[in-house]
Parts: sequence; structure tokens; C-alpha cells
Amino acid sequence: MKYPKVSIIILNFNGVKDTIECIESLKKITYPDYEIIVVDNKSAGNDVNILKEWFSNIHVIANDKNYGYAEGNNIGIRYSIKNQNPEYILILNNDTVVAKDFLEELVKVAESDENISTVSSLEYRYETNKLTIPEKKPNLWTWEGKPVDIRKADDKLECFHMEFVMLVKTEVFKKIGLYDSRLFFGADGYDWWYRNKNAGYKIVCALKSKIWHKASPTSSKFPEVRLYHSIRGGLLVEKKHGNFFQFTFFILYYLIVKFGYLCKTIIIGEYCNTGRTKSYLLKRLIRGIIDGLLINKK
Repeated sequence: MKYPKVSIIILNFNGVKDTIECIESLKKITYPDYEIIVVDNKSAGNDVNILKEWFSNIHVIANDKNYGYAEGNNIGIRYSIKNQNPEYILILNNDTVVAKDFLEELVKVAESDENISTVSSLEYRYETNKLTIPEKKPNLWTWEGKPVDIRKADDKLECFHMEFVMLVKTEVFKKIGLYDSRLFFGADGYDWWYRNKNAGYKIVCALKSKIWHKASPTSSKFPEVRLYHSIRGGLLVEKKHGNFFQFTFFILYYLIVKFGYLCKTIIIGEYCNTGRTKSYLLKRLIRGIIDGLLINKK
């Protein structure tokens, strides 16, 4: 097996403890040719200095503000292409821990087919070691996908990727562009899937590559950001990739079904004890819907 160079990009925002654990797991992998770039999205603490002191052989980019998920990763991708010239770029969430052979298995699958653009790992929950079954493909009607049967595949399976671990061929970024920077948080995975499919690429899961993913430690600290940008980004992706009927159905479904569910989580569910007032969170949710309806798809 050949080992093409891989740049690993990790986005950090007030999560230095998780980022350190992630990098420590990367230091144990079997793959020989990789470099690590950490992009810090203007963390409130001393994350940048801590990371530089803890790891001498990684590159840390300190952003002047929080650019969000999409543009934060774009900054790392641009630096990687300009300065490291890798054949592959791996987007990896900082709240993950990787298996020793995860990257080797990702590259092996990516190299097996020139039409494959993106490869993801199997996700296991960090807290329970429970496998998350990949979805078959995005669903622009309701965003509720159907799981695939991984028992029917050997080493890879075409499916909707896990966006928190994505091995992408550098040539793909050069051809179809980087993330849509307007997707501050959420919906980026859907957008990436459709842009790749429209360009004729395959997106697959490497079934022998494993990572363990924590339960959204960063986003759970900022519920107003999650509420606002998830729906705003979702509506933007619907405009970009859905037809008139899908967009209309999604709005009706969201307003009738999902809006009520989210209001319930704000009042008595996961968002009710986050330190934000219920009225403020409801306003952010409604603002996200309004801004998503008004945003231009281009």
C-alpha cells in the first residue's frame, strides 16, 4: 500500500481538553505520512498557547474571530493546500478519538476508486461504545434518513457520510470548491453531499475505519447558536438543492412537526437548563426560520 500525504484539520472552539485527547489518539495511528493543523476559532481561554505548549509538531492557526464550522475549516484547508500540498485532507472533529488504523483504512478505500471523493469512518458513541448506523442518503423532504445495512458490504458502502470525519481528495476541493461559508453551524454535510453528487462523485463509508464521537460538547454549551444556525442552514441547503415541492414540504413539515418538538425541548427538554431564558431561545429559533427564508441561495 502506498501512503499519500494527508493533512488533518481539527477545529477548536473552547474545547482544548477534547482537542488534546483527539490529537493524543492521532499520535498513536499506524499511518506514516500526515500533518496536523488545528484551527482555533477565537476561543475565550488560553487554548492556542496550551496547544502550542502541549504539541511541538502541529501547526496552530489562531483566528481573529469565530468563523463558524464551515469557514473555520476552510481556513485550515486553504493553509494546507498552500503550504503542505497533500493528496488528501481529513476534516476531523475535535470531540473524537480514533482507532490506530482508522486513517490507513480511509485511504485504502479512497484509493480503490477514482470516482470516490469523500470517505467517512464508522462512528461509535464515546460514552457507550454503541455503533451509529450510517444513513443511505440525505432526504430533502424531511431530513430523516433511512439506515443502511452494513452487513451486506465488505470494506466500503456508499452512503451519507459522517461529516465529523471526512477524508477528501484535495483535487475535489480544487474542483468543486470549499465549504459554503454561510453554513456557520449545521447542514454542511447535506450541502457537501449534494455538491459532490452533482459533480459525479461517490461518497462512501470505510467499514473497517472506526472513530469514537462524543455527544456534542461544544454545541451544547451554545444552544442559541445551534437553534438559530441549524434551521437557517437547513433552509439554505433546501434552497440550493431542493426543488419547489421539496422546499415547500420541508417548510410545512418543519413548522408543523419539528417546530413544536423544538419548542418542547426549550420549555421542558434538553435546552431548558442551559442558562438561557426560554423566551430568548424561542426568539433565536424563530429568527433562524425568518433569516433562512430570506437568505439568497447563491
